Amino acid sequence: MAVPRAVYRLLHRRLQKPITILPPLDHVSSPNWGSYRTFNLSVDTVRQTNFLNELNPPLPYPADSSTLMSQLRSEFRNRDKDKEEVDNECLDALVLSDYLLSISAQTSTVTSNNVTVQLTSHYLHENLSTQKSIHQYRVRLINNSSDRIKILGRSWEIKEDDDMITKVNQPTSGVVGQFPVLKPERIFEYSSGCEIRGGVGGISGKLYYAILKDDEDGEGEVDYKNVEVEEIEVGEVELRRENEDSYYVDELDLDDHF
Repeated sequence: MAVPRAVYRLLHRRLQKPITILPPLDHVSSPNWGSYRTFNLSVDTVRQTNFLNELNPPLPYPADSSTLMSQLRSEFRNRDKDKEEVDNECLDALVLSDYLLSISAQTSTVTSNNVTVQLTSHYLHENLSTQKSIHQYRVRLINNSSDRIKILGRSWEIKEDDDMITKVNQPTSGVVGQFPVLKPERIFEYSSGCEIRGGVGGISGKLYYAILKDDEDGEGEVDYKNVEVEEIEVGEVELRRENEDSYYVDELDLDDHF
């Protein structure tokens, strides 16, 4: 059983740090720039569960690096399988870990005061006229607090291969033309995009929101003199062109372990 042991050690090393396992943007039903929607947490749970069930091997919900290792440990210790079957499942596990690591590198999750922001990026294609790579990103704001909140705006820093930084600072102009109001256990999600030079860049920023009082309906303009504006950092995610430095171990690395 040398192959399972070697793969297990390799996976254990790769999954030491926490990873975020969320459906990537190619699983989103409305991938167009400027699209948005609001939905309940329960709907999101179903979507994530379906995504995890489609993986090979399937993973339980919720999934993170520790549940992935626990699942793989039980598979490798299954005495009812022959060596070839176990070896094939080991290779499946390597491919799956590569896929999940690439998703995690393109996803950030930050929570503050029971409000969570998740940012996910996805490479689309190259713009031949500008020789830039086009990336889509999805922003999700999840209200796990007991208050109603109103999203006010955002600011972004987009880094390119040559260390050039493009700043978008619009803390009071809404998102995709909207100033959504979120009740507790509701999610607002929108998609946008950007172009960068080179194969690898990054995007990070902030979202701004206000906590509404009980007698406020959230309609109309915000009176910034009488409202406390909250901000939440959005951790950086990669803007990576496909096949640009895969996380997957190459043949030399495999030879070293096997």
